[in-house]
Amino acid sequence: MRGRAISKANGVNTGIWECSPGSFDVLNRTNCESVIILSGKVRLTDLLVEGGGAVQELGAGDVAVLEKGSSVRWEIVETARKMYVIAPEKMSE
Repeated sequence: MRGRAISKANGVNTGIWECSPGSFDVLNRTNCESVIILSGKVRLTDLLVEGGGAVQELGAGDVAVLEKGSSVRWEIVETARKMYVIAPEKMSE
C-alpha cells in the first residue's frame, strides 16, 4: 500500500493511493471519504448489515462515498489506484 498526499489544506486530505491485492477493514469511520477508482478493481462490503452486507464492485471511473460512521471491508481484487478526498469530522467555519 502506498500513497501520496496532494493537499491537506483546511483539514481536507486529498491524494492518490495504490494497493496490491488483499483485504482490510475500515471500522467506524471518523470522517467522510470520497473516492474515484483510477485503475484496477475493488470490492467494498458494508460490515454494518447483519448476515452479510451489500457488496459493491468498483473499477476504473467508478465513484464511492464512505460516510462517517460506516464500516467497510476493502477487498483489492486487482492492484488498484484511487484518488481520494477525506473531509474531517467537523469542518471549521
